[in-house]
Amino acid sequence: MRGYEKLTENDGTKVELRAVALSKEEPWVHKMQCGDRVRSVALSSDGATIVSGDSSNTVTLWDAATGEKRREMQCGGEVLSVALSSDGAIIVSGDGYEDSNKVTLWDAATGEMRREMQCGGEVMSVALSSDG
Repeated sequence: MRGYEKLTENDGTKVELRAVALSKEEPWVHKMQCGDRVRSVALSSDGATIVSGDSSNTVTLWDAATGEKRREMQCGGEVLSVALSSDGAIIVSGDGYEDSNKVTLWDAATGEMRREMQCGGEVMSVALSSDG
């Protein structure tokens, strides 16, 4: 079983995201340094990848096994929601700040923006269908 836990403690300079794997072989815990307050977290269906969105307008892709940062993508506003496609190829993020209220589709392999859609207000929740 793999999971994650957002640490709620924030001293203003450091925010940690903790990934936890529980198995018969060897349990592990990774603490991943995030840029600012983590607003949303998603775990890939195979448990290998974690995506986080934070209040510094950043979507971050993490390797769940090592805790290493794979890449970062910058949004126009505070990232309020993230989701990952079932095959792990697409990341969707929702942000909200003044005029930047967008849903963005990202290529998980390259970090490139595939599509951006303007919304009428803050995007508090995003999801992808099982077929992408």
